[in-house]
This record gives sequence, structure tokens and C-alpha cells, in this order.
Amino acid sequence: MNKEIIVSIQGKNYTVSYPKVGQQIRLESRRFELSGGFYSDMGSSMAVETFNALELMDAISFFEVMCPSMFRDMKVANPMLLDSLDALEIVGEYRNKIRPWYNEWLKKFKETYDSYIKLEDKLEDTK
Repeated sequence: MNKEIIVSIQGKNYTVSYPKVGQQIRLESRRFELSGGFYSDMGSSMAVETFNALELMDAISFFEVMCPSMFRDMKVANPMLLDSLDALEIVGEYRNKIRPWYNEWLKKFKETYDSYIKLEDKLEDTK
């Protein structure tokens, strides 16, 4: 698995590394901040508009935490003021490149966590 991935926004390439622990925590908390605390509730909605808003929040939070220079290069002081067409490009790069790459890492962590839980369960059974 690659620890880095390259994305292209407005013709400029950005190298993004897998998040460090603090960045992982910040990513998750930022999603909730952007949703006003309703991120989980929004995930259960079947509305297309809500799905699009979740995609925007995921992409914005990821790039805001992992690649803040991208917004500076776009001359956007606040990602919430991003032009909708620019946001489509960001969501596209997030959906097509970042999410599959990031999900591979999350899958690996889950496998490790699951094997750890199974080991703990075995140890409990022997007591």
C-alpha cells in the first residue's frame, strides 16, 4: 500500500500522505463540525441532496486537514465559500482517488483491530 497519493486540482498536483493519528481524529471531528453535529443522522437519509452534502463534507474535511495548501492556492480563505464548480472537481478527486486509497488503509486497520479482538476473546476464554 502506498503511503502517499497524488491528486490534481485546477491543474496543480498535490501529494497527500496517509494521515497521522492527530490528523485522523481531526478529519472525523471536522466532518461533524461541517454538518453541525448531524453527520451520522445525515448518513441515514436517502435524499440525493443529503448524499451530495456528505460527499462535499468528506472531501472538504479531507483536503482541509491533509492538504490545506490546496485551498490557499485556490485563494479560498474558507472552504465553505468555495465555488460550486470548484467543489465538483475536489469531490471528483476525492471520490475517484482519495477514497479508494484511504479505504484500503482503513480496511487494513480494521483487519488488524479484528484480529486483536479475536485474540482478546481467546485469552478471555482461557481464564
